[in-house]
Amino acid sequence: MLDLPTSVIDDKNRRDIRGPEKPQNSCNLGPPSRTFLTVRQTAERFPAFTEAAIRSLIFYAKTTSKRKGSSANGFADVIVRVPGQRKVLLCEQRLIDWILSSQNSQ
Repeated sequence: MLDLPTSVIDDKNRRDIRGPEKPQNSCNLGPPSRTFLTVRQTAERFPAFTEAAIRSLIFYAKTTSKRKGSSANGFADVIVRVPGQRKVLLCEQRLIDWILSSQNSQ
């Protein structure tokens, strides 16, 4: 029998009540869902991006380029703004698509 702390074993039935353990693989994000993340949650979920880097992408996100020589980063599609609030959320699926499309365009 496994050496488990007594707090996670059901004494009556003598079984593990934690359920199956999920593998901790940082490279496999699993199937993407329609999830909306805050900037902090996005930085935790995608450690390659810091909060500052995400905020910079949001600040410079634009749909069209108005100035000569500047280009849109395409990040505007990832941003979801809550109506009537300052809250900015990021769509996880669109973020993954943006990362993959950025990789293909180089």
